[in-house]
Amino acid sequence: MMKGEEAVHAANLDVLVILSGLNFDTSLSFIRDRPVSLTFKGKLVFEVHRYGFTDGGAWADGNPNQVCGKVTADIK
Repeated sequence: MMKGEEAVHAANLDVLVILSGLNFDTSLSFIRDRPVSLTFKGKLVFEVHRYGFTDGGAWADGNPNQVCGKVTADIK
């Protein structure tokens, strides 16, 4: 996994390096078992996102505050 991040950094020292989640970018849980160790600091961005269909109809039918709270709890 770290080879990609190191390659991006080596190609351009001025850009941020984005590490995206698994499972359609909804999970960074793999980091618990396999911490990221890189030769550079301060440039790594962890990215997760949810699609509108990820949580079924929760966003369309549910209370946005409750849905957002559930999504946030799932990311931790």
